[in-house]
Parts: sequence; C-alpha cells; structure tokens
Amino acid sequence: MEVADPRSYDANTLRKAGRFQEALTIYQDLWNTGKQNEFVAAGLLHCLRKLHRLADAMKFSENISQLYPESEWVRRELSWTYSEYVKEMAIAGASITTLQACGEKAMGINPEPAALNRMAFDIMNSAKSAKDWKTVILWADRVDPSLLSPVGMKLPDGKEGWSYLARYYNFRINGLIGISRAEEAIPLCQKALQDFPDQYKQFAYNLARAYTAVGEYDKASQTYQDLCRKVRPDFYILFEYGKVMHRLNRNDEALVLMTMAAKSEQRPDYLVGYYVEMGDLNIVTDQVVRSLFGL
Repeated sequence: MEVADPRSYDANTLRKAGRFQEALTIYQDLWNTGKQNEFVAAGLLHCLRKLHRLADAMKFSENISQLYPESEWVRRELSWTYSEYVKEMAIAGASITTLQACGEKAMGINPEPAALNRMAFDIMNSAKSAKDWKTVILWADRVDPSLLSPVGMKLPDGKEGWSYLARYYNFRINGLIGISRAEEAIPLCQKALQDFPDQYKQFAYNLARAYTAVGEYDKASQTYQDLCRKVRPDFYILFEYGKVMHRLNRNDEALVLMTMAAKSEQRPDYLVGYYVEMGDLNIVTDQVVRSLFGL
C-alpha cells in the first residue's frame, strides 16, 4: 500500500487554515513530481478556485476529471469550479450560448446539487435578461427547490430582499409564460403570492400576465385592478393593464391607462412602442365615437 507523502498533510492543514497560496505551492510540487492522487488533485483544484485562478482551475479540471472519474472529492471540487467559472463568465457578459455550453459540460460530471443550483441561477439570470425562455426552463427543471432558502437575503441597508426560493419561482413562472405554457404558471403564481407576500407586486403582475396569455382577460383585469389598489403600479403594469382592457373592448379605460404609463419617466425606446399602440387605439376609439354620432 502506497504511503502518502507527508507534505500532502501539510498542504491539507494549510488549505483548511485558509492559507491557499502556501498550500497550492506544495500541491503543485507534489503533482509535478509524480506524487499524484485524488486528494492532491482535489486539494490543488480547491486552492486554485479559492485564489480565483479560475482559468487555471478549468484547465486543470480537464485533466483530473478523466484521471479520477469515480472520486467524490474530485467531483465535489469540479462541481464548484464549474459553478464559479459560469458565475465569472456571466458577470463578464458572456453569451447564453457560451454559458449553456459550459453548463452542459458540468452536467457531465453529475455536479453537487448545491453547486448545480448556483450555476443554474447564474445561467437563468442571464437567459431571462436575454428573454431566452427555453434556456430558463431548461435550468429551472434542473434546480432542486428543496435546497433553496425561503428566507430573504439581508440587503446592505438592513432590509430583507428576495429569497432564493422566491427568485426560483419568478424564473420558472417567467419561463413558462415565455414558452407558451402559461397555464402551468398560474398555480405557481398563486402559491408564490401566498408564500412571498413581500414580493406581492411581482407575483401579482406575473399572475395577470399568465391569465392574459391563456385568454382569461376578465381574471387578468381583476388581478391588475387589485394590484393597482394595493401598491403603486409601475408604468409597464399600467400599460399591460391597458392592453387587457382593450381586449375587453373597454377602449376608453384602456387609453387612460396607457396614457398614464406613457407620461411616467421611462426609456424613450419603450415610448415608441407605447405611442404606436396608443395611436392604433385612438383610431379605434375615434371610429366608435364617429359612428355613435353619425359623423
């Protein structure tokens, strides 16, 4: 039986003490002098990751994933290396295609659930910004929500923000609406409204959008009405509410809501679309008035 090099114990002690650079030097020497095993591999990768040398960590990962495919120690470190690399790329603005490719590669090692969850959140966040709803749902399906905390994260100002579980619901709901499976989003919205009252505005808006997507305009209208009574609605909520009222042929109310939305401070590129739709509605409203008065 092979006796472990005493230096590997020293490296492990340094690593556990947070002295990653010192530990890395020993691990690298062991690796380069042929003292290779799964524990040295995992320790070396851990140190590279903790020192934020993720490009080096990913390069080393290619080697050890093939050398030690059955090692739980190596698999654990590979999981977190992939997760942190995806996060770094997402922050740098990498494309969804790039993030997706790296994520799929990580799935090949059967990553640790917690690491998988974090990687999924980074990919879903980028995909949501790009309105790539298929990718959002793909990764939402891979998340284990039982591992997500329902407790909101503490913000720098001391207030409580969104919890990971609430964020998961929001990703999944938006994804389902985006891929035309809004009927599945409705019960999720209703549950989220019960479980996360602090995020009432977002989930009520999601519910109204889901009702709209399946053609239940009366329920959508009622949901928007309740939302506007309980909280101050944002401009996009008012405009979507107006579109629902237009669907219900309540064009005067629709125009009022859309006008309120257009008058609020917002980006000019949004206003262009708003004015186009309001112009079409004005034409319809004007035609109705003219027909009523025989003009």
